[in-house]
Amino acid sequence: MAIPVTAQFDRPRADTDHQRRGNPSLVTASAVAALPSRAITAMPLLPIRRHRRTLRWSSARRSMACLSLVSLPACAGRGERAPEVHIGVLASLTGQRLSISGTATKEGAELATAELNRDGGVDIGGVRHRVVAVLADVGEATSGATSAAQTLLTRPDIVGIIGPQYSRNAVSVASLAENAHVPMITPMATHPAVTAGRRWVFRIAYTDDFQAGVLARWALEGLHARRAALLYEESAPYSRDIATAFSTTFMAAGGRIVAQESYTRDRAGDFREALVRIARTSPDVLLLPNELPDDTLQMTQARAAGIRAPFLLPDFVDAGIMSQIPAAAGLYTTHHWHPGNPDSASRAFVALYSRTYRGAPKVTAAATYDAIMLLCDAMRRARTTQPDSVRAALAATSSFRGVTGLLRFDGAQDPRKSASVLHLEHGHLDVVHVVNP
Repeated sequence: MAIPVTAQFDRPRADTDHQRRGNPSLVTASAVAALPSRAITAMPLLPIRRHRRTLRWSSARRSMACLSLVSLPACAGRGERAPEVHIGVLASLTGQRLSISGTATKEGAELATAELNRDGGVDIGGVRHRVVAVLADVGEATSGATSAAQTLLTRPDIVGIIGPQYSRNAVSVASLAENAHVPMITPMATHPAVTAGRRWVFRIAYTDDFQAGVLARWALEGLHARRAALLYEESAPYSRDIATAFSTTFMAAGGRIVAQESYTRDRAGDFREALVRIARTSPDVLLLPNELPDDTLQMTQARAAGIRAPFLLPDFVDAGIMSQIPAAAGLYTTHHWHPGNPDSASRAFVALYSRTYRGAPKVTAAATYDAIMLLCDAMRRARTTQPDSVRAALAATSSFRGVTGLLRFDGAQDPRKSASVLHLEHGHLDVVHVVNP
C-alpha cells in the first residue's frame, strides 16, 4: 500500500515555498520497487527548503536533472556513487490521519535524513553512507499497515523499519518484523503488546501502563481527586488497557472508580446515555483514553450532560485540534515531549523545524526524527548494517540523547524515559508536572 508516484507531491499546505521543492532523501515504496537498487537515489517525495545550515550540496553542483528518474544513472558526479542505506517508514499518508500524524511523520523523516546527509551520511565501518527514507502508506485499516510493511520487508535493501505510529497497527507489523529479523522502531505506539516477547522491535515512546499510572497519580496527588469515572472503547486495546491500568493504580492508592462505561466501534458516535449515567455519580475526574474523533465528541457531550470534572486524556492530544473544542479547555494529558522543553537538542530541533516548515512541530515529528537517528546511531556503533549486529546495538543503547530526551534500553525493548503532564488552557498545552520512571 505504498502511495503511487503520481501522488508524491500532494500536500495539505502546498502554498508554502518549501513544498514546491523536493528532498532527495525520501522516496515512496512504489517508486523504489520499480527501480533496480543502483538507480535508487534522488527521487523527491517531501519538499524541504534548502537552508545552508541544513543541507549542503557537493561541489559538483549536480543539475536539477538528477531529480528525474531517467537521468539518475548519469548524475553520480565525480567517482563512484556513495553507498546508501534504505530505511522503511510506515506512515498514514492518506485519510483523516494524514493531518493528525502522517504529515508529521514525513516531516520528521525528512529532517532526520537531511541532517544525516548534510555531512555525507552515517559512518558505518569507516564508510559514509547516504540515508534514504522509503515511505509506505498504512492507510486507514490495520490490513493496510501489514500490507505496507510486507512491501518494505520483502526488499533486501531495507535495513530497518520506522513505525507504525498507532498501537493497533504496530502490534501486527511487529510480528512481521520479528519473523523477518528486521529491526523495527515505532516512534509513538505505546501498547505493551508491541514489544512483548520480541527481540527485534523497539520503541521511542513510553508504554501505556506507565502513562496510565502517571495519569492516576496526577489525579490523586495533583488534582486531589478521590472519585474517578471512565469511558473507553472496549474493542481497542490502547483504550481498554489504559483504562484498566489507570483503575488499578488509582484504586491501589486509595481512589474509587465510581463509574465505568465502555463502547464498541459500531456504537461510537453518540455517548450521551453513558455520560448521563456518569454524571449521576459526580466524579472528580473523567478518563477518556480514546482516539480522535471520539474523545472530542465525548468531551462536548459530557459538558452537555452536566459533567464539570476535569478530563484526563493519554498521549493522543493535539493542541491545534483541541483548541477548537470549547469543552476541551482545562484537560490534562500525558505526553512524550513538548516543543517548549529547555533541552538543547529539543531547542535545536524546534528551530530547524520552524525554519523549514514555518510552524511548531508535533511530538510525532520529533519522535520519528529520533527513531531514524537512533537506528543510524546503532548502525554506526555496530559498524555494519548486518541485522543481528544492529539489533544488538539497539538493545545495548544506554545514553542516546534525542530530541524527546535521554533514552536507554539497557538490553530491553522499551525505553526508560520521562513523561510530562500537560494542561490545556487558552488553546495552549503547558507542562505542569514531570514524572521520571
